[in-house]
Amino acid sequence: MNEGRPKPARTYRLNASKAPPGEKEAPDEASSVNTASGRTGGDSAPATLCVEVAVNVPRLGPLTYRAPEALAEALVPGVRVMVPLGRRRMTGYVVSPPAPFSEEMSPSGSLGPVGSLPPVTLKDVIRLLDEEPVLTGEMIALTRWVADYYCCGLGEAIRAALPGVAERKSVERVRLTDAGRREAALEVARQASPGLGLPGLALPGLGSEKDAPLRARVLAALKERPRRLDQLPSAVGRGARQEAERLIEAGLAEKVSAEEGGSIPVMVRWVRLVKAPESAQVEHLGKRAPRQAAAIQLIEKTENKRVMLREIERLLPGGRGACAAMVKKGWVVMEDGPPPDDISSSDGESPPTGDILARGAPPEGVELTPAQQAAFDAVAPDIRAKSYSFTLLHGVTGSGKTEVYLRLAREALDAGRGALILVPEIGLTPQLLDRFRSRFGAKVACLHSAYPEKKRASEWRRVRSGEAPVVIGTRSAVYAPLPDIGFIAVDEEHDASYKQDDAPRYNGRDTAIVRARRAGRAGIPIVLGSATPSLESYSRAVGGSYRLMTLPARPGGRPLPEVRLVDLRREQEGGGDPKAPTLLSADLAGAIHDRLERGEQSLLFLNRRGFSSVILCRDCGASAECQNCSVPLTFHLNAAGGAGRLRCHLCDLSMPPPTTCPACGSGRVAYFGLGTERVEEAVKARFPNARVRRMDRDTVRRAGAYDEILGAVRRGEVDILIGTQMVAKGHDFPKMTLVGVILADVGLHLPDFRAGERTFQLLTQVAGRAGRADLPGEVIVQTFRPEHYAVTCAREHDYAAFYEIESKFRQATGYPPYRRLARLRFEARNSDAAASAGVWTRNFMEKNGARSSVRDRGGDAELVFLGPAPAMLARVRGIYRHHMLLKSKTARRLSEALHALDEGFHKQKNFGSVHLVIDVNPQSLL
Repeated sequence: MNEGRPKPARTYRLNASKAPPGEKEAPDEASSVNTASGRTGGDSAPATLCVEVAVNVPRLGPLTYRAPEALAEALVPGVRVMVPLGRRRMTGYVVSPPAPFSEEMSPSGSLGPVGSLPPVTLKDVIRLLDEEPVLTGEMIALTRWVADYYCCGLGEAIRAALPGVAERKSVERVRLTDAGRREAALEVARQASPGLGLPGLALPGLGSEKDAPLRARVLAALKERPRRLDQLPSAVGRGARQEAERLIEAGLAEKVSAEEGGSIPVMVRWVRLVKAPESAQVEHLGKRAPRQAAAIQLIEKTENKRVMLREIERLLPGGRGACAAMVKKGWVVMEDGPPPDDISSSDGESPPTGDILARGAPPEGVELTPAQQAAFDAVAPDIRAKSYSFTLLHGVTGSGKTEVYLRLAREALDAGRGALILVPEIGLTPQLLDRFRSRFGAKVACLHSAYPEKKRASEWRRVRSGEAPVVIGTRSAVYAPLPDIGFIAVDEEHDASYKQDDAPRYNGRDTAIVRARRAGRAGIPIVLGSATPSLESYSRAVGGSYRLMTLPARPGGRPLPEVRLVDLRREQEGGGDPKAPTLLSADLAGAIHDRLERGEQSLLFLNRRGFSSVILCRDCGASAECQNCSVPLTFHLNAAGGAGRLRCHLCDLSMPPPTTCPACGSGRVAYFGLGTERVEEAVKARFPNARVRRMDRDTVRRAGAYDEILGAVRRGEVDILIGTQMVAKGHDFPKMTLVGVILADVGLHLPDFRAGERTFQLLTQVAGRAGRADLPGEVIVQTFRPEHYAVTCAREHDYAAFYEIESKFRQATGYPPYRRLARLRFEARNSDAAASAGVWTRNFMEKNGARSSVRDRGGDAELVFLGPAPAMLARVRGIYRHHMLLKSKTARRLSEALHALDEGFHKQKNFGSVHLVIDVNPQSLL
């Protein structure tokens, strides 16, 4: 990875603007800079102090602001400040200590003897937002690396590092003046006049009358509440923005700025016991009003005799009405207050209980296997010595990698330091959280985006204060503000979920490696764990750059499940529609039947949701495609109350399915392809007495649905579980002895160099769900390509064989891990504009020493490009996409090329409508 210099700072040179009325600014004691000396006032006056501030704006480096004397001492690196940016006010992050402004300041804004600077007038920092820094020096350095390596603004990188800290910014709105409100009232009177021929209008309904004049509608909308200019057209109609500007010119309206965002106090309804009924009354209630009696007992069990109303409703259906009745009797009162900050708050989690301890992590006295002990012994000395080391923990599914993480986290705690454990998806967090809390209790914090803002802020504060030195979290938790971190683990390190899709497009795994290397004076140890490591990590391990530790077997001598392949080509020979693959082969159906008879569980895996993936006309061949995206619509049978809907999985467009072909009018509309809904329907028809549950994105939309389904499986209330990749990894189901892969070829032939690797990983991971307890497991894989190396190697659980084959392909074609890779995407409303930007970029790269892959026959060029060409997903949400790939032998050369392109591209005025997306180390080429 390239750890090159960060982008230089920029000096903010616009004239200072006054704050809106009522805003308190810092005293302006240094309002100008002497053009000769760069000092305030006369030559004897002290030099103006400046600070570098990062704001959350794409591509923007640090800006230089003046530090008012009253604030200078408090403007330490890491604090948040409110700063002016154009006509806006935004949250900024101080990234350098105050330093004198001088003539030797470079034009880029960084302090140093680089050359003279023309006369400038700096804007002041408006005010402080924090008493203490929210960013440590370590975190500022890490975000600088992220901004440089992933080609984004420093403010964008910092914003990603503070998911638990709210950001404030000023928003400009239009409101009526006193004259404007009088005019609005007159307009109502005019519209109510019969002579105008319009129905009577009364505010606030005036804005909804389409026949009313535009001026009247705008006045009515603004009288209702101040609005942003860009929101007026949708609220009022076309031309509303221009009409509002005319009202401003006439003095009937004005623009005002107000700060928005930030932590908003979240209030919940509490039920508090004020007068407990007599025991006889409670006994009487149990017969006449059992819900009231149950609610009373629930409240009395709590320490403060106070329970959230939604918690009562969750545990006691109809509890709201029962509480309302008790309020009338004077037994309880309902009051608003903030939710609790502890780990047993309203997010549905609870402190460790007996149930969690029973199914959670084994006690620390349990003996480790020799392989687990060897892995622990290799890393533990580095924790004690506070030194950097990199270990790839390659263990088969169910080999006990989590136990190694637990022991190493304990080692870090015993040394007085913290531990960070990253997981790829939110779905895996609760299970791992249970295991860590069963060992470490309230010392564990969880950071992920599923929490509401207040909960995220609460957990962030617990980590920052040192109250919770063990952190479990997803990608953004790599920035956890642990005061003294001693160990990092990245579970399922190969998973693409560690890569963020939007700016800053960082990889949580790679950022964790950099954090471990830079932590403290000598770094800290980091462990990457996976049953199917990424080729990048494994190649470095076998090459000696990383330490490789293996867990080749499951604890207790439990065998890996037997994997059988079913050739769907032979299944199709018996007849049937070739476009509708066999859902349940004879082998798979028989295996499910055997499990049902033995009282065991089965898992059916298909990485495609919905009922049918394609709808075609049998006469003309036209398909139902999304009007915003270049993909076919998927039919969801269970949507709209069972009536069915067509949905786009990219932009979420929804519409009813057609009864006739919109192209030719034929009624021969057919449904092809398959998804988890179709599998569920087939399984219920084949096994009508089985308890079947489906788990995909459609069934877990409701809060708590994910945990509810997994809990039902663990309790043995589900016989057959059908799911997508969210059930393929990390879960431990003791009674799950059969895994059936409905179609292993989904995703195998996508135009992406990682297609084979992803298929192997998914098959291996889902196969690992079988036979994890004392019962032996079996896996049946249905496929049209049983001879493909990704399938055959998964059948044998042979990662080494897969690596040998796949690495030869990568080396021959010049893909990672043998070359560094970046993807350039050109997005525009017009396809020709996106294509033109791609052509310009190709020419720019050739002028800067890059060579086309067509000409690089020998593979000796340091920098190579492919394209430009339309992306496979050529249109998404109405935006056309063209792309290019850049391959480089070194990270430094790739970084230099990308920064040069970023600067050169945005200097081209004719590309104003084109958005350039730079994705370093992309996980998808679609």
